This record gives sequence, structure tokens and C-alpha cells, in this order.
Amino acid sequence: MDKYEKHWTQIAKTLLLNKTITEVRYMSDEEVEELGIDNKPIQFKTSDGHWFTAMGDDEGNGGGSLHTNHSEHPKYSVIPTL
Repeated sequence: MDKYEKHWTQIAKTLLLNKTITEVRYMSDEEVEELGIDNKPIQFKTSDGHWFTAMGDDEGNGGGSLHTNHSEHPKYSVIPTL
């Protein structure tokens, strides 16, 4: 793992480890309009009150899908944008 990957892995761990997802929803029409994107990505809120949103890239150019390796329900392997 290089220095850059190690740095961002540590930030992700700080933000996500030992947190509970307390809310899940798609971004509202108002939020989509405010960001100027064309689709509605899924979002989740953690127990410390922070929202996380799937984005298409690092610059926030559109919403992104979430992928899972949930083998019991393979038809749900992707949570799409709307």
C-alpha cells in the first residue's frame, strides 16, 4: 500500500469503522438540483450524524451506484442511481 492509499484508508476508517447506519434514502430532487447533477444517488447517514453519498467521481460529477458482494441476493448486487 503506497502512502496515498494508506492516508485515505485511514481517513475512511476514521469516518466509517464502528459506526451504525441510521438512515438510507435517495438524494432529494432539491439536493440534486442544488448540486447540479443529473441523477439521484443513494445516501446513508451514520450514527455520528454524517451523510455519505455515492458519487460518480472524486469531483462529484453525478451520482454513483453502490456495489455489494451480497451472495444471497445477487440481483441486488448494485444499488443504482435513479
